[in-house]
Order: sequence, then C-alpha cells, then structure tokens
Amino acid sequence: MPEVTVKAFSELIHTPLYGQLRILNEQKYPRQAPGFFKIQYYRPALSAIRRYFRGGNNQAFLPATAQQITGVGKQEHQRDNNYRAITSFRRGLQKNRSLLVSDSQTWEVTLANIVVRCTPDLHFIEDGHQGVILFDCREQQTEVEIVRTTVELFHHTLASNGVDIQMRRVEYVHLDSDTVHHWNTPRQSTINRANQTAAAIQTLWDSI
Repeated sequence: MPEVTVKAFSELIHTPLYGQLRILNEQKYPRQAPGFFKIQYYRPALSAIRRYFRGGNNQAFLPATAQQITGVGKQEHQRDNNYRAITSFRRGLQKNRSLLVSDSQTWEVTLANIVVRCTPDLHFIEDGHQGVILFDCREQQTEVEIVRTTVELFHHTLASNGVDIQMRRVEYVHLDSDTVHHWNTPRQSTINRANQTAAAIQTLWDSI
C-alpha cells in the first residue's frame, strides 16, 4: 500500500503530473537519492531546536557556529543551511515560547488505499493546551495554499486518530521569515480533494 507524508501529499494535490511522479518516487524510495538527502537535510537544526525547548529555552543547545553542528558530515552546504535555520530561530519570536515538549510520534490515516503519515517537528503543551508545530527550514516560502492544505490534512489525520487538538494549534512555521501559519477551521473541500488525489495515486505508484 502506498505511504506518503502529509507534506508530500499536500504538494501532490497541487502539483502537475510530472511533479507528482518526482514526489512519489522520493516517497517510495526514501533511502535513495535525492529523497534520502531531503528527509535528512534539516534534521540537525530541528534536533537542536527540540533540545533548546527540552532544556528550558537554553541557548547553549543552539550551535553558536556552523562548525558546531553535528550530523552533516562533509556536506558544507548542508552545514551552512542548517546553521541558517538555527540562526533564524535564534532571531525569531518562536524561541520566546514556553513549551513542554513531548516525544514525537507518527500518526496515520488511510485515504482511498493511500496511507498518509504525519510526524510533527514539535508536539507540546503550552498554557495547558496541546499543540504541534511543523517547521519549514527552507529559504523560500511554500505557497500559502499548499501550507493550508498541509495544516488541514495534518489536523484531519490527528482527529482520525482521536487526538484532540484544536485546528488553530496546528502551526506551520517558516523560520527564515518568522511567519506562523494557522487557521481556525478546516475546509471540507480539502478532504474531498485529498480523497480524489489518493484514488489517482495508486496507478502512478505502481508505475515507478
């Protein structure tokens, strides 16, 4: 059965056929290039941010220089981009929040024989309320419609698993611009379109 992440599935919904094949290939063969490198690319920065919050907003957990970043090997571009993301976090408003961070877990929902997975970058309690954050570490911002679809499908997946999180507490944060995206209510049209897209993916999946 095909399995894709919520972020990838949201892109699929808004991507022409040739782009869908590229995304599905990365999802079907996640341990092959280029999919493997995309999945791993910003893990060092996200790990540092999680340690920061778990350490009580301790700046010591944020690498002060690019050379202090571990887990990037000899990939200097990866080191530089992870440091850029960490620097953006350090300069932004997200660092001021008091979050009680839980261990991340993955939830799944099946849409028309397609398994859609979601794993938040942060799963937390803030002011007594449960929430999740998806960080976008890339320089260029994703189209707002794709971001909203991602948030709506993430919330739908959580709700399908009995996780009671308000829609507005599913946050999509673009670090470089310090922009937080969230919405109060999901659109049924997004779920309808997701089911239609899922029905078409099976044929593409089998062809790659």
